[in-house]
Amino acid sequence: MATRPRRSVQSTDLRDQPAYTLAEAARYLKLPAATLRSWVAGRPYPKAEGVGRFQPLIHPPSPQPPILTFWNLIFPVAAVVELTVDSTTIVLP
Repeated sequence: MATRPRRSVQSTDLRDQPAYTLAEAARYLKLPAATLRSWVAGRPYPKAEGVGRFQPLIHPPSPQPPILTFWNLIFPVAAVVELTVDSTTIVLP
């Protein structure tokens, strides 16, 4: 009797695969591309003692060019979610 080949224990999860450019992700998330780029690449900002650096919040598996995974898209979605309570909209940071 023939047996089926075993699947690898580490099967590929498509949600972990780089698939979205910054432009695509920004369009899907309805975010300014510059905001998403800052979240992925970080950005400098002025300080009294020179220049500080805002560290990236999202770490794509492919840094150059940054190609995001499905999981990378979840963070911005959670960051811009809106809650409606008693007809009052509260925007979470």
